[in-house]
Amino acid sequence: MMRRLRATLQAVLFAGMASLPAAATTLDPQTLPGDQLVLRNVMGTVTVETNGAPGQIEIRISGKDEREIRKIELLREKGDVVISRPAYVKKEGFSWKLESEDIQIHVTMPRQGTVTVEDMVGALNLGDLDGPLNATIKTAADIKTGNLKQADLTVAGAASIKTGSIAGPLTSVVSGAADMDFKSVGQGAHFTITGFGNVNAGRVEGPVDIKVSGVGDIDIHDGDTEMLRVTISGLGGVEFKGKVHDQQINRSGLASVTINGKSVD
Repeated sequence: MMRRLRATLQAVLFAGMASLPAAATTLDPQTLPGDQLVLRNVMGTVTVETNGAPGQIEIRISGKDEREIRKIELLREKGDVVISRPAYVKKEGFSWKLESEDIQIHVTMPRQGTVTVEDMVGALNLGDLDGPLNATIKTAADIKTGNLKQADLTVAGAASIKTGSIAGPLTSVVSGAADMDFKSVGQGAHFTITGFGNVNAGRVEGPVDIKVSGVGDIDIHDGDTEMLRVTISGLGGVEFKGKVHDQQINRSGLASVTINGKSVD
């Protein structure tokens, strides 16, 4: 069931809103000094291109929902460029069903910058980044990225996340529901699932630490790890293929751990 999360999430986010106005609204592009981007409570489709000039971030905002667009603020906070919307309040009556053209935020920034997501509803398409991606999702998001330096991902809501190669370390914490796909990780990975999680990684090098106390499947299709630590106390399955130099496996409940096709007791 977890493997269908990506398609289900996209259907919810972009099912369409018949009540939205047909006319498009476009705000004048703005360029702010900085190379650290923060997305805070944004809604819509965010595209981040990382071929911009060093030290500046250009932002263009457009879409059909003028009311929501006017709520977006561009801020400077301690060197960060912040794209912010007030936190969602239920009485606003806002529907989370979005079409991709309802709210579009297009960002051009330097590849050497950093991106931080402080919750969002919608989609984030991020290019290659030589800095870290830090994302906390409390509502619902679909995130796709190019190659990253490192990533720290926390999902307390619902998220579908797919990345390119991560040169450095990866930390992933899921207390909500998440479907995650990583092309490769170069300097170790830590996975914690207390909610519902499905994780696929093409290759992982470095130490691997897995904790599952909720419901989770973690498949690492190739790797070279000096230490594989797995602790499962919920309903979980872990499969690792590749070189394992040392291992610590603790499991209880309905759990399975497989290394190179062989079940670990």
